[in-house]
Amino acid sequence: MSISVNSNLSRIMINIENQTNNIRNMKTVLNIIAQDMVKEAQLNFRNSKSPTGEKWQNLNTLTINSRRGRSSKPLIDTGTLRRSLSGKATETQAIAGTNLIYAPIHQFGGVISRTRAVIPARPYFGVNHKMSTKYKKMILEHINNNT
Repeated sequence: MSISVNSNLSRIMINIENQTNNIRNMKTVLNIIAQDMVKEAQLNFRNSKSPTGEKWQNLNTLTINSRRGRSSKPLIDTGTLRRSLSGKATETQAIAGTNLIYAPIHQFGGVISRTRAVIPARPYFGVNHKMSTKYKKMILEHINNNT
């Protein structure tokens, strides 16, 4: 009497090796995520809402009248801030942001010391639950090579 055991060990080892290689090569999927974060932030400008869907505080009349284009939409006067948004990736991070010096006061709010003007927070960058779920799925698909 003989017993035969058939194993898929070689196929399992190949799958593990492929997944390991995919984990080592995350920059592509992280760059896609970074670009999506920029796209989502640009939508926040268009909709005047935070990443969590909260409406931004309206501009006061004095601010609207002092604007070049007389737009009543918060954070959109010349469009420089919105156009400055960019994304990039490293092997371990998806990075989205802007290099404009005045961007943080609009994101977080604060007081301009020179004029004592109070700027309310109007967050445009952030990752909400829907985005987080989407990004986790993208990463898992990349690791499992289902992209």
